[in-house]
Amino acid sequence: MEELVKEISDLKALVNLLLLRIEELEAENADLHRQLSQNSSNSHKPPSSEGYSNRTAEAEASY
Repeated sequence: MEELVKEISDLKALVNLLLLRIEELEAENADLHRQLSQNSSNSHKPPSSEGYSNRTAEAEASY
C-alpha cells in the first residue's frame, strides 16, 4: 500500500512537470507563429529581407 501511495505521488509530480513543459512549448509555438506572420509591412524588417519568393507571389497576384 505504501508503494502505491509513493507511486501516485511520483506520477502527480511528473504530470505537473509535463504540464509546465506544455505551457512553455505552447508559448514558444505562439511566438514562432507570430514571427512567421510578420513581413516588411508589419515588422522592423526592410523589404529586401523578404527575398524573391514573396515579391513574385505578390507580382503574380496583381496581374
